[in-house]
Amino acid sequence: MTIELWKSKLHNAQVLNLVFAALATVLAVALVANGFFRQNVAVHVVPINPTQEYWANAMGGDEYYKKSIAMAMLPWIANVTPASVEFHHRQLLQWVPSSHYGLMSESLGAEAVYVKTNNLSRVFFVTASRVDGDVAVFEGIERRFVGKSEIREEEREYRISMRWDQGRPWVVGLSAVHLDRSRQDSQSDPAKG
Repeated sequence: MTIELWKSKLHNAQVLNLVFAALATVLAVALVANGFFRQNVAVHVVPINPTQEYWANAMGGDEYYKKSIAMAMLPWIANVTPASVEFHHRQLLQWVPSSHYGLMSESLGAEAVYVKTNNLSRVFFVTASRVDGDVAVFEGIERRFVGKSEIREEEREYRISMRWDQGRPWVVGLSAVHLDRSRQDSQSDPAKG
């Protein structure tokens, strides 16, 4: 009887080995097929230190999300010194698509030369922000220095235009307006108002 028992155990072990081999083969084929047929990779850029819930998808996000992403990029534009201007601009250019890179790089390069040549530093303090479509607008006080001497304090507005491509934000436009000067111009010329 012991021989019959050994034959039965051997047969059960062989059957279990076949079952496990078949399962392993099916799992391996499924993993390979998953790798071949995967089409989309989800990219999600998380805002720095989010303080509230937001939604985002491949085409953008809500106002808080857009404002938070642009706010993280703002210091690379608005806070520069002769020593940091090139580094800040290189950081920003990583978020510029190739279609806008040449023009943006040229513009930022000219600004870097101006900042270095004149030993100019500036710091920007945000007082208000809003989002208009894909444009984040930041208003605030900008202080300018030549060397260590403060030469001017002005109200200024920075606009960062963005575009989303498969969940990744891209900077496609920058502009800055001196609010003090634009108000003076509109008050002095009623036709502009």
